[in-house]
Amino acid sequence: MCFSEDYEDFDLCDEPKGLKQVLNERRLWCDGIRLICKGGCEQEKTDCCARTTIINQPDFRAQCGKVKKAIIFA
Repeated sequence: MCFSEDYEDFDLCDEPKGLKQVLNERRLWCDGIRLICKGGCEQEKTDCCARTTIINQPDFRAQCGKVKKAIIFA
C-alpha cells in the first residue's frame, strides 16, 4: 500500500504507507494501540494490536505476496 502519485505531499508520492496511516484511513487506529502484543496475542482477538487488526481485514487477507504472485504468474 503506497501513497498515490497525486498525493498532496509530493515527497510521499509512491512511497509505502505505514501501518498507522493505513489503519487511520480505515478508521481503525486507536490512540495507545500497540504495534504488537507483548508475549503474543490472545486467541480469538482481532483488534488487540495494530498488527492483528490489519491482518484480520478481509482485503488484506486476500492479497497475495510477491513470491506467490511470481509463482502463479510465471
